[in-house]
Amino acid sequence: MTVKVPTLLAASVLMLAGCSIGSAGPYHPSGARATTPGVAITGAGRASCRVPFVSSDSTGVTAYWMAQDGTVSEDPTGRFGRRSDNFYQSATTPVLVGPNPLYYDSAQRRWLPAGRESVSPDGSQYAYVKPFTTTVQVVTVATGQESSYLVPRGPWHILDFTAEGLYLNQEWEGVGAGLWKLDLRTTQLRKVLSDPTVTFVTDETAWVWDVDPSAPASFSAFAGANMPNRISRLDLRSGVLTNWVTTADAVPNVIGFDLNGRPFIVANGQQESAVELVPAPNQVVNVTTYRVGPGGPVFQPHTAIADESGEWLGGPDGLYRYDASGFHRVAATGKATDPANRCV
Repeated sequence: MTVKVPTLLAASVLMLAGCSIGSAGPYHPSGARATTPGVAITGAGRASCRVPFVSSDSTGVTAYWMAQDGTVSEDPTGRFGRRSDNFYQSATTPVLVGPNPLYYDSAQRRWLPAGRESVSPDGSQYAYVKPFTTTVQVVTVATGQESSYLVPRGPWHILDFTAEGLYLNQEWEGVGAGLWKLDLRTTQLRKVLSDPTVTFVTDETAWVWDVDPSAPASFSAFAGANMPNRISRLDLRSGVLTNWVTTADAVPNVIGFDLNGRPFIVANGQQESAVELVPAPNQVVNVTTYRVGPGGPVFQPHTAIADESGEWLGGPDGLYRYDASGFHRVAATGKATDPANRCV
């Protein structure tokens, strides 16, 4: 099915502020305490809950489960093949296609080829975009059926899938200014914001970049400008902007939240990449750091997912958890790893 969206905008000029990302190597994050996989996991009183996670290397992506006793098992239903267009296709039917297999949909009991920001609140659908095309694809998980929504050509990127539609920005070797919302009922694409550079959206809250002139900022010869060194919280309902944290000589990105809604960020600097919990404006708790080599950080966390046992985070060599006792590895994979959901 193809749905035409009225053309209400021209493509934005991109403010290039990207960071290079290197491949993972055999490296333990700073501050991490390696432990045996046998750890206690709590999951809202469910004795049988398990943590889904994925590991990747040059050969592909593997899906795993970790049980409460620390036992790790591969899930063959989470296998995806990489196509010639660099999209992933599930081995399980109905066939699902998308840009990255990073999420386990507990409602549909399916591994999805999309990040959690691209999944509908009820888990029945997910969305993806092929850069510089004129469609946004919305997929029904139960059937694999795709619906196409026409948009102006551009490097569209999905930030959040809400009950009303999709929040989008434009990203290609950097992040462009502006925020749009695609209403899946009316098919209208509406420009929500023009000037801020939005990097994360959840619960009608946008996290936006800018340069704090009071702190050092790295200069990008590629962009011809200083890199963002501050991230702020913008309430999309009220318009209230709260400067959240400045990371000197580093670019901050929100990757998730704890159960109290407090953000975890990754601050990408020239010497190190730091994972931090920022519970209140300019209150920073360091979780771990990764060194930066000639090709970029040895590992780039994609997501942080919270449940009652703590915060699940990825690492270059396994699955990690941050809790009251600190930051420690709970499952060793020897490969770049990311959590795919909370304990379910």
